[in-house]
Amino acid sequence: LGIPRCVDNATLNGRIQDLSNYFHDLKHNLPSVSYIILPDSQESSPKDILKGQESVVSLIISLMQSKYWNNSLFILTYSGSGGWYDHVSPPQNSQFEHGFRVPTLFISPYSHDGIVDSTFYDTLSIIKFIEYNFNLKSIDFRDSLSNNILSAFNFNKPPRNSNESVENLFENYQTTITKKKSIIKENIFFTFNIYLIVLVGSIVLFYLLLRLIIKK
Repeated sequence: LGIPRCVDNATLNGRIQDLSNYFHDLKHNLPSVSYIILPDSQESSPKDILKGQESVVSLIISLMQSKYWNNSLFILTYSGSGGWYDHVSPPQNSQFEHGFRVPTLFISPYSHDGIVDSTFYDTLSIIKFIEYNFNLKSIDFRDSLSNNILSAFNFNKPPRNSNESVENLFENYQTTITKKKSIIKENIFFTFNIYLIVLVGSIVLFYLLLRLIIKK
């Protein structure tokens, strides 16, 4: 939405849809490729990270429960590292330097179960996969040099059962949310006590100074 070429061009602008259309399309005709941006549900400070996580979970579960699940790939990635920096400098790709690593998940009925793929990817690897999947030419030399994300999947096995995946996702998510809410409550309680101690201490100090002034 911040790119003039997309906003000012009537054809491209017409492809920018409200997020509610995603849930509608899952029941009717889902586009082959969609980019989803959650500007109102970011997890960066001072946003509530739970709202961002709940939004993403709703998108993923809705896909799992749709008729498109067996032929789908949901890529969850971020625009920044969230403050987690590498212990080594980013590598070079031609004359371009890569940035710090960002969290990325490949969610699909064909994703390897419980595996961290150590293949070197960059954001252009996503475009590389789209080009491969739809038999498209590379945009330029940078995406042609990127590694495809194919090693993250096993297309020789049957698709993973969505009902089981949704149940596991719900269970893990509820456990995580319960823990986070408990931590938040503990932090609020701790912060409140600190403020209370500071307030009481300030009142006592003010009282002692006032008595000292009155005596003088």
